[in-house]
Amino acid sequence: MLVMAIAWNVEDGMDGLVVEMLDKGPGEVPRPPGIPPDEFGELQEIIGAVVRMYHPVEQSVPWRLNPYPSSKHTLMDHINNRDYEAARDLLLACGCPPLA
Repeated sequence: MLVMAIAWNVEDGMDGLVVEMLDKGPGEVPRPPGIPPDEFGELQEIIGAVVRMYHPVEQSVPWRLNPYPSSKHTLMDHINNRDYEAARDLLLACGCPPLA
């Protein structure tokens, strides 16, 4: 189990984790080893907001095409950088109600 925690690559694993959360729902995906519980909770909240805002048509999710030229980064950039505050700010700019 310790080997898995060390081997889990955040950059490679985060994309797959987000896809799985979008597919199954953020509450249905177990926390992978190597991500602290509080950070995983933040990610679940952000992806939950994305699902509520864009499901089932997810073509305009801010990580696919950033509609705000003032921001150089997409939602997935912020998630990969583990900058959840910036991810929340981008969702807010896209019309998402403030997350708790």
